[in-house]
Order: sequence, then C-alpha cells, then structure tokens
Amino acid sequence: MCGGQPRESFVTLKCDIEGDATLGPHALKEIQAGDSSRCAPVRLEWQTPHACPLCSLADYAMAVSDCSGGTRAVTYIKRSLCMGGLPVPSSTTEICGSGIAIGVWVVGGLMIVCL
Repeated sequence: MCGGQPRESFVTLKCDIEGDATLGPHALKEIQAGDSSRCAPVRLEWQTPHACPLCSLADYAMAVSDCSGGTRAVTYIKRSLCMGGLPVPSSTTEICGSGIAIGVWVVGGLMIVCL
C-alpha cells in the first residue's frame, strides 16, 4: 500500500535458455527509502528458461551431409530459443547418389517417407 492505495506491480518474463531456473525476479530499478518514486509501480524482470516457448518441429533445421558411399547423414539443429516441447528429432541416414534420395523419419508416431 502507498498512501492507502494499492501499488501496481509489473513482472516481465524474459526467455533465457542459459538462465538458472531456480532464481527469482529482480527489480529493474532499486527504490531507496525516502525516494519520491516509492509509490510508483514496481517493475520486475524475470530471466528464466521457463519463459521460453515450447519447442516445435519448426524450431529445428535439417542439416544434410554430403553423399558418401551411397548414404548421407540427416541431423537436426535447434534454430530458435525454445525449451521442452518436441525434442530434437533423431539423426537418420538416407540413401543417396542415384539422383533420388529416400529418407524415412518417424515424427510423433507417424512415418514419413520422402522419395
């Protein structure tokens, strides 16, 4: 309370993949005793991995190696800040070299075959 009135508070959650999930919010500006702005709204920022969006398939980029011995590796790289949700898709090997590549991926129990 400030002068008998409720005091406003604002908490901004900021995605920080490397952040410590056990830490709490911190004040953006320290308010000193006797400060004339002590009745101003309290603004807090909380940098935490829990503020990051859940990962989806769109958060991963497919990387394909060069064809070697008739096969090539297909791996996935995270390309955005996300946490939890869909895990990084498994790396696979596909047949190559004849101009037609056959890849088999299993995504969420659904088999996808690309010719």
